[in-house]
Amino acid sequence: TMPGASHALHGVAHRMVWQLKTSTRESVQLSYRHRQGDEGWPWSFEATLDYRLSDSNFEVRLSFVNTATETAPVGLGWHPYHVRPHGVGLERRLLQLKARAAFDTSPEAATLDGPGSTERPVRSIRLDAPGLGPQTTTFEDWQGHALLSLDNETDVCIECAGAAHLLLHV
Repeated sequence: TMPGASHALHGVAHRMVWQLKTSTRESVQLSYRHRQGDEGWPWSFEATLDYRLSDSNFEVRLSFVNTATETAPVGLGWHPYHVRPHGVGLERRLLQLKARAAFDTSPEAATLDGPGSTERPVRSIRLDAPGLGPQTTTFEDWQGHALLSLDNETDVCIECAGAAHLLLHV
């Protein structure tokens, strides 16, 4: 765990200085190399963060390479924020993905027996569906591709290779 914390939910990379690798008018690439034991995190790793802007898209790529000699736990993520136009609620937002199960894992739903929702296959959900928003939902055995439609004009595409679980905050 992190010094003074009961868990390592947010890891160490978000608090560290990243190095500028390349930059153009449309893109930036940053890198971070973590030494074993720094900031209380016992595993060494390298991370790369790419931002790319075009006329119609903003693309973010985050990658992780474990440079430790043993298996290390890792979760990759960032917290994008989206403007919700006045009068538009979660009912207009649709999440499409394939997953074996979805669980409400928000603190309000947590019990000593585990997550608040029952296991069920997922293909497409409205974010105002009972038990699925606004909250934190964990999708197990997802297929690595999700599309979040925020309104009639804005979609967020989430793609990932090598991760069996997706944790989504809405």
